[in-house]
Amino acid sequence: MTTLRSPFATAGTAATPSAQTGSISKSKPFTSRRLALVVGSVVLLWFALYNLTRFPATWFDEGSHLHVPKTLVTFGRYADYSDGEFRYYGPTVGVGPTVMLPIAAAFKVAGVGLVQARLVMGVYLVLAVLAFVALARSLGGVGPTAFAVLLLATSPTIGLFENGRQVLGEVPGLFFLCSGLVWWFSCWDKPTWTKLLGASAMLALASITKHVYLISIFPGLVAAGGLNLLYYRQVAHRVFLTPLVAVGAVFGAWQLILVAGLGPSTALENLRLLQDATRGAALVFSTENMRRAAGELLSVRAASGLVLPALISGGARQFSRDRNEQRWGAIWWMAVANLVWFVLASAGWPRYAFPGLTLSCLLVGRLAWGLMQAPDRNAAAVSVWAGGGAIALWIVMLSVGFLGRTTLEIMRAPFPASQRMADYLQAHVATNRVIHTWEPEMSILSDHRYRFPPPRLLIVAVAHQWTGGPPVTQTFDFETNGRPDYVLEGPFSRYVKLYPQDRLARDYRPVLIEGGYVLYERLVETNKER
Repeated sequence: MTTLRSPFATAGTAATPSAQTGSISKSKPFTSRRLALVVGSVVLLWFALYNLTRFPATWFDEGSHLHVPKTLVTFGRYADYSDGEFRYYGPTVGVGPTVMLPIAAAFKVAGVGLVQARLVMGVYLVLAVLAFVALARSLGGVGPTAFAVLLLATSPTIGLFENGRQVLGEVPGLFFLCSGLVWWFSCWDKPTWTKLLGASAMLALASITKHVYLISIFPGLVAAGGLNLLYYRQVAHRVFLTPLVAVGAVFGAWQLILVAGLGPSTALENLRLLQDATRGAALVFSTENMRRAAGELLSVRAASGLVLPALISGGARQFSRDRNEQRWGAIWWMAVANLVWFVLASAGWPRYAFPGLTLSCLLVGRLAWGLMQAPDRNAAAVSVWAGGGAIALWIVMLSVGFLGRTTLEIMRAPFPASQRMADYLQAHVATNRVIHTWEPEMSILSDHRYRFPPPRLLIVAVAHQWTGGPPVTQTFDFETNGRPDYVLEGPFSRYVKLYPQDRLARDYRPVLIEGGYVLYERLVETNKER
């Protein structure tokens, strides 16, 4: 028997499954997004915090930076400290107050220690990744964002987790840069002063967090503003002028504080040290460094080897007067400014390319995703699509390999030799005995009278290792201020050959060897005047 239904009943019946299907289709993406957010957050927290003090092992740069918050908490002075001497120039320049002051606050609340400092850095790492994701999403869709984040997290030259877990300025600077750019781009259509000043403040904080960010931000703003004035003519000029003035003013004010406002040293002396440090690391112009830096950018370690193709593609897109292309153009100019300086003028250390490489991840992600889009029916378009698929597979395979290696390094990180040496010192060496060393991390791991070489000697050491300058022993004698009770030779002092081996063998005896650290005790007979 056939059942008769009215058109209204049929329509109603048909509408119900449709509505239910629509409800399901809406809820599934929402559920998937929530699940992805939870899983992503757990994974990010694991990479940011697991085995925090073991990976990576603390070393020279991190140790020297930690001297400043420790001195601030212990003595109330924003300075470095060495056996009764305050040094107002050196580590105070390497990383800005945006890192030093939060760590000092952590030391004030929970005591001085590596884990307290690295917890602060873990927070910065999580915030930096979230800000990078927000920036990527503001520029493009989910696909380009996924590629960009994958490259950011896995590229060895960037070393996101290795650098982000240490007390360094690169990852905190990335947080301020990406946050500032998100805020900045959001006010292009309607530039309210609240958003504009907020964006300007974040970009200015990035420039003082790590000076290398200034080399990206300032030229990038100048180029983007100039093109807006001469070519695009779509955005109010104050959108570019306000952050430009803010970055210049804040960076200049901080340099004035460093040169003339800290400690009793003369401004002329501090300015000379700043100039020497700049010549030794930022304005080197060495052909050997250029070759090494260019090789690093072109290798698969840097965004899967796709930095140059992405820069070429991104540069060609700027001829369009589209508003979104103008935003991408600002990213492009900031990346290019940093990478050109890195290759041509810098000492060639990979961390100097950190801002440019992180921004290049956005460009590489956009390129890879764009090539994967559904082609037309002509053979050329299909070939491009196939090439895009191959590039995507290449990125994924390399990223999985690099991320797997980092995961194993974090999981298998041994108890650091520096901490084993510090434990021995705490148990067997009186805290009033003088220990000469150039391993600044030891001052955070134990409470002893450490005597360190002067900050200016680092300029000599860098020049000797990278440009063939004179050895450090030609200008510095570790016994000038009196023979120490102990000499602690570690990876850095051995690398720069700080301690003449014949004098160590004659006047000191080895007490303990832990990994790359050797503790020497002064022989009794050397206590007498010769």
